[in-house]
Amino acid sequence: MIQLHYYPSNASLIPHILLEELGTPYRRLLVERTQGAHKSPEYLKLNPNGLIPVLSDDATGLVLYKRRPRSACTCATPTRSPAWHRRWAARSGPTSTSG
Repeated sequence: MIQLHYYPSNASLIPHILLEELGTPYRRLLVERTQGAHKSPEYLKLNPNGLIPVLSDDATGLVLYKRRPRSACTCATPTRSPAWHRRWAARSGPTSTSG
């Protein structure tokens, strides 16, 4: 099952809305930022930069997180590196257009 590691009033709203709109089963896991949980060794295994949110899926090993504020997301899987996913996303181009 997908897990959304979140904190209220944070950048977690967009992935939360996306999961709801897609009807994807997921579990919300509160990251107590006020208590420094985003800097704990367990959380830093998910996102070495300690940023919130993180999407993870134990079934596939997928972990999706932001490398720094206002940056693109980084994706890592057991078989592909973050660099591979960045190259793939760059080749894919935009997924929507405004008109």
